[in-house]
Amino acid sequence: KMDGKLEAAIKTSFGDFASFRGQFIDAGLTQFGSGWAWLIVNAEGKLEIMKTPNGENPLAHGKTAILGVD
Repeated sequence: KMDGKLEAAIKTSFGDFASFRGQFIDAGLTQFGSGWAWLIVNAEGKLEIMKTPNGENPLAHGKTAILGVD
């Protein structure tokens, strides 16, 4: 069970954990070739999922990474 601020942010951004999980898995599965799927904090302070190629990091795009999967 998740508690606290991260749980609230996931609910606000994705509706619920199951929706976040599905979108995060999909991001990883659809990243062509070598790359990463990330849970990041965007410039507005909200969570979103992004993909990056190769070894690229969300910091290069001004984002803060919370979770990454290769």
